[in-house]
Amino acid sequence: MAMKLHDMVPKALAIVGFPFNPSMCSLMAYVLLNSMLIREEAALSSCSFVAVAVRVAQSMGLHRDGSNFDLDPISTEERRSVWWHLLHLDTMTSIVSGLPSIASNLLSDTHMIGELRDEYISKVHHHLRSAVSTISILHRSYP
Repeated sequence: MAMKLHDMVPKALAIVGFPFNPSMCSLMAYVLLNSMLIREEAALSSCSFVAVAVRVAQSMGLHRDGSNFDLDPISTEERRSVWWHLLHLDTMTSIVSGLPSIASNLLSDTHMIGELRDEYISKVHHHLRSAVSTISILHRSYP
């Protein structure tokens, strides 16, 4: 089952037009899928996805804090979490490969990650339910 789901994610990403028409969900799916494949002994080949993810995130404006755009607190925090996770992956990739970082927090005004308050959790669960529904639909459409 896990392998089937793993094989479906790239198909789903292609259907939604990632990386040409990215969304937060498609970027997160891309990062999660490829993060499972990171191997220290093959740093350059297994971590090359970080460069794509960082550039997609920059094209989406994640290097700019959501508060600059009057976004709601959930969207702002979601953007922050994704951006800082990508900076972490970029730093780890740089350490393992010996190459310089792609992204820099010097060119970013995205604030550090805050704590997600309990009253917002239901909205997060709604996003997760939507993602699971989408995967279920894709599973039925592309057996």
